[in-house]
Amino acid sequence: MESVRQYGFINAKVRAMRSTFLTEMAYRSMSALKEPRELYSFLSQTRYRDVVDGIEAKTPEALERALFREEIRQLRIVQKFSKADTRKILDALLERYDGERLKTILRAWHSGEKEAAYVIRDDIVHPFPVDSLLSSKSIEEFAARLEGTPFRGVVQDRISVYEEKKTLFPIEVALDQLVYERLWKASARLSRTDRNILRKLVGIEIDLKNLDWILRFRNYYNLPMAEIGDLLLPNGWRLGTSRIKQILSDGNVTEALLDMSRGSSVAFVGSEDQGLSLNALERFLYQMLLAEARKVFMAFPLSIGAILGYAYLLRIESRNLRTLVYAKAYGMSAQQVEPFLIW
Repeated sequence: MESVRQYGFINAKVRAMRSTFLTEMAYRSMSALKEPRELYSFLSQTRYRDVVDGIEAKTPEALERALFREEIRQLRIVQKFSKADTRKILDALLERYDGERLKTILRAWHSGEKEAAYVIRDDIVHPFPVDSLLSSKSIEEFAARLEGTPFRGVVQDRISVYEEKKTLFPIEVALDQLVYERLWKASARLSRTDRNILRKLVGIEIDLKNLDWILRFRNYYNLPMAEIGDLLLPNGWRLGTSRIKQILSDGNVTEALLDMSRGSSVAFVGSEDQGLSLNALERFLYQMLLAEARKVFMAFPLSIGAILGYAYLLRIESRNLRTLVYAKAYGMSAQQVEPFLIW
């Protein structure tokens, strides 16, 4: 009875909200459009009408920011009708958007863009004094102005690395590690069933993100495997510590991806790691997340499954729309853009 009281109404709510998501047919129709203005017109006939109408300058960057805000708005609707510890989980999910927003602010500050009109100034969970952050004269001052947020310590602890290497990379990785850690800790408050659902879904995302990072760090940053290990996320679902160590030892990311796909409805067709396309890897990552999100959404009606499934499906739909608007801005055909979409 407790699960009915806690999840009965919100389950019906998120199912109704999910019914408005774009279909494969809609994606195919948008892929076939010739110009960005046609895409905006199409979206004006969907649940994104208010999002599109609210953009003054119809640019890919403006839509990207509007979609970011829309994701947050949708999650807050879900949070409003949620109860007890589920609200804390949604706070932890929203903190991930805080992490992304802070990375954008950091990049603007690092580049010396004190105005940075593209930075989203709306508070999400934690208030950021955006103008003060952008005008900081040093990374120490930037960190100090994050007082009262969980992100201050992350920036503070990596000041020496930043000053030595003159790159934000270590700070950005640490921010990702923090938001996943806080989400994992928040799940300890849930019932056993809910905790298992969350940790499986998030754990699969961590597995896929770690494989993505290993490939990127090795091929594009030329980092030694020993250094890569310190940058990865803990709490993977299928790829535990010993398996990660093996991957770092033999460097075989493709075999790990094949392992991930076994027993899943998503097949990975890979080649040798050095020839593995990052686009193919990202597509596989999102296809796996889509499959798992759909699964938990349908399989556990009176649990946190529908809420988590909705949150991940929302993120994937937003990603698809960002892909489409940039693709149309660059004049990509349907045949060129569809391999980048997830449905």
